[in-house]
Amino acid sequence: MLLALLVPIAARAQTRCPAPRGMEAVATVDAEERLRFLDAALKHASKQSAAWAWSWVGIYSALATYNILWATVNADQDKRIDGAVGAFGSLVGLAVIAVLPPKAIGDEWKFSRMRRQKVEICALIAEGEKMLVRDADGEEFGHSALVHAGNIAFNAVLGGVLAGVFHHTDQAAITALVGTAIGEIQTLTCPSPASKSLERYRSGDLAPVAEKPARAFGLVPRVSREGHGTTLSLGFTLAF
Repeated sequence: MLLALLVPIAARAQTRCPAPRGMEAVATVDAEERLRFLDAALKHASKQSAAWAWSWVGIYSALATYNILWATVNADQDKRIDGAVGAFGSLVGLAVIAVLPPKAIGDEWKFSRMRRQKVEICALIAEGEKMLVRDADGEEFGHSALVHAGNIAFNAVLGGVLAGVFHHTDQAAITALVGTAIGEIQTLTCPSPASKSLERYRSGDLAPVAEKPARAFGLVPRVSREGHGTTLSLGFTLAF
């Protein structure tokens, strides 16, 4: 009878998986708990990154459309040139997101596919840990000094073209400053959920955390008889 009671207990024994260097704190944690944390962390990072990416796809698409229309329907040759340069800058911003989307989006899809394929749990955990580190590195690069410098340099070149080639000095300053501001807002709003999850994982803190209220932002082109420009809007969702 004693053996009969011990068999189910043995069957429910926890599974241990090796932990890579820097993650030793989770080596003694049950594999199922580690897997749940990694799955939730990758899904959360993918959700936030996708929301950020699609928001900026919409913003740059709206700016490109506005500038293209400004360049094609305007009778003033100088304004058509300004619109064309502005459209080029917006299309470059759109292309960067399309070519280099946040890594978290693709990684979450790959991890979910591996789970459906019933990959061995320790191998699945090892792959999830690699993905979380890769996503965190991508977020760190997105906030790096190199990205800030690239944004400033690109918009300075656009302004330089307008000033040096077409002699549109005033518009050159506007294009450079507004373009730099938009690029900096894009960089500063880039989410970093994978970095935060990785920090918790390395410390062994795998307790679930409630999501914070969502924030929304938008940059909308504005045209009127008095002039044109853009409007920045911020929105917050409060949970009660």
